This record gives sequence, C-alpha cells and structure tokens, in this order.
Amino acid sequence: MPEKRKSVTPQDVIPDGDDAAEFQGVQVRKGTVKAVIENANALKGMTPGTPEYEATVAQLQELRPALVALGVFDVLKVKDPVIAAIIEN
Repeated sequence: MPEKRKSVTPQDVIPDGDDAAEFQGVQVRKGTVKAVIENANALKGMTPGTPEYEATVAQLQELRPALVALGVFDVLKVKDPVIAAIIEN
C-alpha cells in the first residue's frame, strides 16, 4: 500500500522566522521561485544582448541549482522555449 502523504504548507518547507533552508546540499532562500518567475517575465520584455538581458539571464542561471534541489523540474515544465533553454538545461 502506498504511503499516505499530508499536504505541505510553505511554513513546513521553510519555517516562519527562517530565511533559507538546505535541500539536497543547496542553500535555498525564501522567495527563490518567485524571483525566477519575476525574472523570466522581465526577460520577455528585454532586448537580447543588452546588459540588462544578460544580467537577468545570469540571475536565472544562478537560481537554477535551487530549482533542481527543490525538484521543480520533476513536476513542472517551463512553457517558454527561451526561458526553458536558460534554466532547464
């Protein structure tokens, strides 16, 4: 019989009062997933090759290990092919 699991709240993942937690050896800050979403949306309005665009790409790449450690890509797929190429590979 499969193990029964309970639902999980954000406080179960990173308790109130804590700013970060370690997952699979990677320190992950609160707000990481939202930062990825905001940066991905911002990138859509930027011109490729500009300093702003490159800085945003670098930030997305820097956040990628946290997404992997959290298991994001095990359950979700990025729809935008440009964003997917940046953070899924």
